[in-house]
Amino acid sequence: MNNASAWFKRNYGDINVTCKLIISKKQFSSAAGFNDQVKIMRERNLRKLVLNVKSFYSEFKTSDFKSLSEKNSTTHLYTSTIS
Repeated sequence: MNNASAWFKRNYGDINVTCKLIISKKQFSSAAGFNDQVKIMRERNLRKLVLNVKSFYSEFKTSDFKSLSEKNSTTHLYTSTIS
């Protein structure tokens, strides 16, 4: 995790980020340590994340990406209503 955090900081600079570690263990060894704050994600929340990502991408299933253009997008923004 420390190497991943260092790489991220080197490539993306000092931005607000939340480090997540996906692990099944409830406890770490006393020798485990992180340079940054790390949040633990367990299996239940990993399943929720997977379902949410799948749902997000399924929203685009019927989209016509060939019709995307700046003109069409701008027209859609000004003529659409929010439901």
